[in-house]
Amino acid sequence: HPYCRGACAINQGSTVILTGGGFSPYNRVSEYSGSGFTRNLPQLQQGRRHHGCSYFENEAGTKVDIDSNSCGVIIFQTFLVTGGSYYYNGWNYLSSTELLVENSAKWIYSGELPTPRYGLSGANIDQRVIMTGNK
Repeated sequence: HPYCRGACAINQGSTVILTGGGFSPYNRVSEYSGSGFTRNLPQLQQGRRHHGCSYFENEAGTKVDIDSNSCGVIIFQTFLVTGGSYYYNGWNYLSSTELLVENSAKWIYSGELPTPRYGLSGANIDQRVIMTGNK
């Protein structure tokens, strides 16, 4: 499907989150299940294609009442995109990283790769996000 060209997929088990790719401005983020489209998530701040993506679990450290007699720590999943490219007067390559904490309304910038990179692949291995790839 053309909307998926250059997108990056984050496997969620029964669903997949597709980030970026498709047609300009390359900032769409959507969730799909085996039955098809599930929902849109907040758009990336910087549109990107051929980027790396993954997730990690983020312990918010916020205590919440589960019931009237106990408290617990909420674990949030944080989605991550980094690097990639976008087209504006020629292809431009990115070093920026964006994070979306589960149920947040907006992606936030968080750090930079050492140099601009595209064609990345990401994985979560033992709660460590590993990126590998191209140029």
